[in-house]
Amino acid sequence: MFARVIVDLSLDKGFDYNIPAHLADQIKIGTQVVVPFGRSLRRGYVLTIGEDKDSDYPERKDIDSICGRHSYIPEPLVRLGRWMADYYCCSHEQAIRTLLPRAVRSGKVQHRTIKFFSVADVAATEQYIIEYSDKKRYAARLNILKTLLKDKELPVDALLARAEGASEAIINAMFKQNLLAVEKKIHRRDPFADAEIMPTVPHNPTSEQQAALEQIYRMMDSKEGPHTLLLFGVTGSGKTEVYLQAIARALEQGKEAIVLVPEISLTPQTVRRFRARFGNLVSVLHSALTEGERFDEWSKVNDGLVKIVVVPRCSRRSGSSG
Repeated sequence: MFARVIVDLSLDKGFDYNIPAHLADQIKIGTQVVVPFGRSLRRGYVLTIGEDKDSDYPERKDIDSICGRHSYIPEPLVRLGRWMADYYCCSHEQAIRTLLPRAVRSGKVQHRTIKFFSVADVAATEQYIIEYSDKKRYAARLNILKTLLKDKELPVDALLARAEGASEAIINAMFKQNLLAVEKKIHRRDPFADAEIMPTVPHNPTSEQQAALEQIYRMMDSKEGPHTLLLFGVTGSGKTEVYLQAIARALEQGKEAIVLVPEISLTPQTVRRFRARFGNLVSVLHSALTEGERFDEWSKVNDGLVKIVVVPRCSRRSGSSG
């Protein structure tokens, strides 16, 4: 089998590579791969996969490896990229690049992780506490174990704060002695971390809002589609509440929503409105985020952890958020 790969060199053409047997089950359309190109290795994306009808091509090189799981582009988006290249008269590389944020494409940004500690064995821990309860030099260790028996698992900072006499050296020593277990968990960078948002509930719609919502609901419930609707209203007329309630209906139907705001300066206030109504189901993507924040926000969307994405229609820094 072979894969046609488009590399990030603005050549606007794909190159064929053999799919090694050990990668055959992992490579599909949209997978980001590393391929030999000239005297170097380059990243690229699989556009098509085929089988040779004739004899193998001895001069064709093998795919070297695949990139991380976050670098996969679903096949429908690959088809969208092809359409974009044809419609907007741009190279296929440019179109494919827009389908993943730079922070994801580069592979240089990764999730932050935090170590969570817990007792390795509850019964053994209880026996250890009984055995060393009268030995003062074990007081810090006993406090660590008692704290973890109560709280199940804690990150190192919280454990140091709650267990009297605890230190990182003692914790690490207990881990090496198999008294403690450790698990690394993803700690997502949160652009909303400092925001205090009061939850809201749906308002009783006005007659005009109700009329708009009924029309939207009919279109959402229709088996025919897709549909387009223009909601017209002056500033302050309550359009956002219509959007909120329409999205709530979409979530009830198991669907998701993208909210486009006219410019980046309106993004924070829009996000506050949506977060107040939908909480952690809302994500945001725009060029003012750090690379790490953009990576984590995109990952939440990609992993299905959020259902609503708020994004400006365009970015002041072209290509930086694409």
